[in-house]
Amino acid sequence: MVEVLDSQTIVESQQDKLLTLMIWFGVFLATICTFLFHPIHYVLLMLRVDLRPWELWELGALIWTMLFLIYYFTTFPLPHKDDALKRIILCWFAILGFSFVAVLSLVITSLGPSNLSFLLSTALERMICYVHIFCVLGVVFFIMAIDKLLAKWHEESEDRLAFRESYLLTGVPSVGAYVILMVYVLMDWLVDCLKSNST
Repeated sequence: MVEVLDSQTIVESQQDKLLTLMIWFGVFLATICTFLFHPIHYVLLMLRVDLRPWELWELGALIWTMLFLIYYFTTFPLPHKDDALKRIILCWFAILGFSFVAVLSLVITSLGPSNLSFLLSTALERMICYVHIFCVLGVVFFIMAIDKLLAKWHEESEDRLAFRESYLLTGVPSVGAYVILMVYVLMDWLVDCLKSNST
């Protein structure tokens, strides 16, 4: 009994250290993206990569989100019900897919102006930005869906409550904010279409 408790304490201690490391890594990324943008920007320009502030911020956020999801999937026990596990795995693959397209869109728009100027028109670049925003909405939506599934099907009542709070306090507001952003993006796109048709 003492050995089981000791091993459980060691595992929890390791999880706490990993969580602390993840939080500090997030702070590090935010610091780089906010305060050290200009030095990094000059280095990237020498490599012919033209990342704008929002692109660097988005790239950092996507990297941190993916690392955090990997942390959760490797440290927290998932439900043993097949139906719940299948849905969570499908959500995980959806997040990977949306993240891949979001990062790819950042790469195209950041490399485009300096390396692909003959291929990348302003209208196409804007469309790629719209696709990027939609993909980030997809990532946020499926993270919220995982929280909802774990709030419903997790075996531990304390964990169910924690995932329910995460769903209500972070998932729903994030998805709501991105839905509002998508409405503005669609309005912007419609205005562009009307302008191009009138000329």
